[in-house]
Amino acid sequence: MSIVLGHFNPSGANSELVARMAGSLPLYRHDKLILSANSADYHDNKKVQVALSGVLYNGAALKRALETYDEALRAQATSAPALVALGYQCWGVDVLAHLHGCFALAIWDAERQWLILARDRMGERALYYALCGTDFLFATQAQRLLAAERLPRAVNRAALLYYLSLGYVPPPHTLFEDVCKLAPAEYMLVNEHGCRVDRYWRPRMDTISNGQIAFEDAAQRLRQRLDEAVKVRVQGTRAVGALLGSGIDSAAVAALIARHNGKVITFTARYAQVSGSSLHTDAHFAALAAHKIGADHYAVTVPNDERLADFLPHIIAALDEPSSQPSIVPLTYATALAREHGIQLLLSGEGGDELFAGQRLYRADRLLELYLQVPQALRRFLTPLLARLPSHFNRLASKARETDAVRRYLAWTRLIALERLPHLLGDQALAKDAYAQLAQTLRPVLNAPRTHHFADRIAFANLSLWLAECANLRLDQLGEAFSVPILAPFEDHQLVDLALHTPLCHKLRSNGYKMVLRHAVSDLVPPTLINRPKRDAFAAASVWLRGALKPLLARYLSAERLAASEIFAPQAVADLIAAHQSGAVNEARPLWLILAFQLWHARHIANDLPLEGAIDPLERAELSAWHA
Repeated sequence: MSIVLGHFNPSGANSELVARMAGSLPLYRHDKLILSANSADYHDNKKVQVALSGVLYNGAALKRALETYDEALRAQATSAPALVALGYQCWGVDVLAHLHGCFALAIWDAERQWLILARDRMGERALYYALCGTDFLFATQAQRLLAAERLPRAVNRAALLYYLSLGYVPPPHTLFEDVCKLAPAEYMLVNEHGCRVDRYWRPRMDTISNGQIAFEDAAQRLRQRLDEAVKVRVQGTRAVGALLGSGIDSAAVAALIARHNGKVITFTARYAQVSGSSLHTDAHFAALAAHKIGADHYAVTVPNDERLADFLPHIIAALDEPSSQPSIVPLTYATALAREHGIQLLLSGEGGDELFAGQRLYRADRLLELYLQVPQALRRFLTPLLARLPSHFNRLASKARETDAVRRYLAWTRLIALERLPHLLGDQALAKDAYAQLAQTLRPVLNAPRTHHFADRIAFANLSLWLAECANLRLDQLGEAFSVPILAPFEDHQLVDLALHTPLCHKLRSNGYKMVLRHAVSDLVPPTLINRPKRDAFAAASVWLRGALKPLLARYLSAERLAASEIFAPQAVADLIAAHQSGAVNEARPLWLILAFQLWHARHIANDLPLEGAIDPLERAELSAWHA
């Protein structure tokens, strides 16, 4: 079995598919592992080759640990890949448990003639692989595997059910028929006999065993751990920026950057003002956070006109899998703005919601839990009454009927209801087994936590699956596209461990969510951000799909295009478009998912998405700046 590695570098350097691993394996074009164009990301000491894409935060600690084996090793530890190589020679595959960072890596052991691939604990970097005949290919971007023109361009239709229901595709699946991916904290050992996958770390939620930690103690530990997580990520980097949203997670991260670096530059994307919408007001809260910490603050307006329709295909084309989250649009604009200002590293607040129950659904499920504690005899009288109350109480009553854990999870989190899939796909056979397929993935994750509360299980599943395969995927690939790494301090595995052992009562209370985090960072963020409710994630898409994106709907969701791709039922999609654009029903979720998929399909499967040169999203954009 030959072992091939592909990686695309946005600068164009070393963008070809590469090569021979060692020994008698077939030669392609190069004689070493490559995960990036930077030579510092590769090390070869003749016995072990290491390629690393990403960053290690604990290089100094690794050097000290290696010295206990042999002081001479310190002189050889000249880079992160060299540290990994030396650690592998000392500890074998257990070296992975010593690594603290954001990375995808490959280790070639010349003596044993085997390859080890690994992904970081929280999945901040992606790592894809494919078996092509007797060749094993791997890359940090799936589209680079397809660029070798040795794999068929086909859709994994079973994975499509995950995408439409959950908004992401869980490992090992991808939307490409013959391409797989490692899960967070997984490693794969590959040799001439085949492949074996195992884990070197698991997140463990246990809010029962350790007793009840006091609220003040939990907040203090959280603050210390978050502070340390930011510190290790910014050390040694001068031009550090923060992606600011309108919530406390990114605001707290930006404030801590300022404390450690003395200065921080913040970036946000604001929505264009549209009649009947308050979306444009979100940027005000980002500006308040920047003002409090004395940051130089830059903002770019996401247009609601033909400029957005021109640029969205370029965004989707840069991704290995279509983004189910419309927030990919403002995130792309803000990242482009950061690159324009020479930022070398961006930090984001990603992960805070999953760790600290930061969405309304967690409070809603806690209310459901209390409702389910009502004796069955009384509940028979309450349910009809709830059905007559406002919609959120009505939904609570309907979810109370879901006794199965997977169905209850899907009732809160699914993007398209399972019962709608046969009609949308026009494929009864494919859709009828959707629940069984989803349950096979979700049930083990939902059952893993030791907790008394189902809201904890929802958060754990979102942390374990959604965060890596949806949120992190977009950060990773936008960072690649703009040559600006994007790191998430909340995803520091030590902070994750702390949060997973923090009881739900410290996160959710009758007066709000994220309570322990709010308390921990109350001195860092403006008070107006503390109690601000979250906006619907598809609010912007709902506006765009009735305005700026109508030309894309007409082109890529046309009956002819849908019939050619043989995925969605043309009439069902036409009905969705008509209902949404009439204002009768908000169908933003399914329409966005289908549009993003169709653009991805046109680019990566059909290969007929015309992209005439690069588009600079800032060229015709409205920009503003505020200096401390």
